[in-house]
Amino acid sequence: MVERYNLSIKVGLCLRGDGRTREAMRWLEAAYEWRKHHLQENHRSRHASQHELASTYLADGKTKKAVELLEHVVAVRERTLATDHPDRLASLDALSRSPGLLAASPGAGTGQV
Repeated sequence: MVERYNLSIKVGLCLRGDGRTREAMRWLEAAYEWRKHHLQENHRSRHASQHELASTYLADGKTKKAVELLEHVVAVRERTLATDHPDRLASLDALSRSPGLLAASPGAGTGQV
């Protein structure tokens, strides 16, 4: 079963690369849902699927959904990884580069994000 959902990620990435974001979302959402129910919250593969799904949501203009996924990954990684761990830093970087992040942040426009 794991192989099926690993393949789903690859299919989703190929579709996204081809500009077929709606189809990519279906494959990536299926992979993420399986991983969410079968892997620990702090499992690296679960986070990888969240990152790819968030990127696809961004490509499709679903900024709010993308930011919510990335915020969850950052929160988990802040609890479970060292401050300078590369995975934690990558998650923070991805979240900080998300379009519309300021609009979705509580301190938007106040300089207190």
